[in-house]
Amino acid sequence: MPKTIRTGRPNANSDTILNAYLGARFTHSERDRVKKNAEKMGVTLSEYFRSVALQTPVRPPPPPPINLEAYGNLGRLASNINQLLKIANSGGQPVGVMNEIRELHGLLQSVRLDLMNTGRGES
Repeated sequence: MPKTIRTGRPNANSDTILNAYLGARFTHSERDRVKKNAEKMGVTLSEYFRSVALQTPVRPPPPPPINLEAYGNLGRLASNINQLLKIANSGGQPVGVMNEIRELHGLLQSVRLDLMNTGRGES
């Protein structure tokens, strides 16, 4: 008899299948707090419970679309400032303007980092 060829999706590793269920009871106010925390982090309740129970980091929430737009605009501004710095460094501007340009450039970098929720920018 000829050997049959299996088609379709391969079997998943039993360690990666989420097939065990744990339930918990909460008061209405506790449930609301937990839902808000999960929403803030941009994850489902299951993902939030799993990360808290297993003490694994919750992935950071995605930046809102407005932040992505602002991030792009700030990138263009930073590019213009870099061009001004190049002119100033070649002797095209007085020294007093240089300090202000450098300060503005650092501020823009800080704002960009804050908008992307990296936590590395200073507020």
